[in-house]
Amino acid sequence: MVIAVIILVAGFSSIYESVRALIDLYSGGDAAVYENLTLIIIAIAILFKIALGLYFRFMGKKNDSEALKASGADALWDSVLSFSTLVCALISRFAGVSLEGYFGILIGAI
Repeated sequence: MVIAVIILVAGFSSIYESVRALIDLYSGGDAAVYENLTLIIIAIAILFKIALGLYFRFMGKKNDSEALKASGADALWDSVLSFSTLVCALISRFAGVSLEGYFGILIGAI
C-alpha cells in the first residue's frame, strides 16, 4: 500500500512539474538545452540499465526469485523512460521542438 502511494505521488509530481514546464515554455521561458556530453551520458546510462535489467531478470529466473525478477522489470522500464528522455532531448537539440513537458505528462499518467 505504501509503495502504491509513493508511485501515485511520483506520477502526480511528474505531471505537475511537466505542466509547469509547459506553462513556462509557452509564456516566454527558455527551452532546455542539451549538450553532446549530456546526450552521450544518457545513452550510456540506457545501455547499462538494459544490461542490469536483463541480468536481474536472468538471475531471478535462475534462482526463482520474484524480487530479482521485479528488479529486472524495474530496470528495463527505467531504460524505456530514459530512452524517451533521450528522444525528447535529441528532438529538442536538432529540431528545436520541446517535447519534454508532453512526455513528462504521458509518463506521469502511466
